[in-house]
Amino acid sequence: MRTELRRVQRTGASTLTVSLPKEWADSSGLKAGDQVSMVVQVDGTIVLDTKIERRKEVLRKEIWTDGKESTEHLTRKLIGA
Repeated sequence: MRTELRRVQRTGASTLTVSLPKEWADSSGLKAGDQVSMVVQVDGTIVLDTKIERRKEVLRKEIWTDGKESTEHLTRKLIGA
């Protein structure tokens, strides 16, 4: 384990940022736009987790037909669902 000093920077009116070491970000597979989970511990330390399980929401939509509708009409119903 190694310690690095990082300077806290102000970005915007009320946001403070600390940059991540490039070597660590690369070895963790992080790239711009990725999310990390941040957990503040009881002692005030922060733990970053790069392995966020993304919940996949299953969406289901039922479309009923009487069998007389055209394929084009059913396609439009599916797209609009």
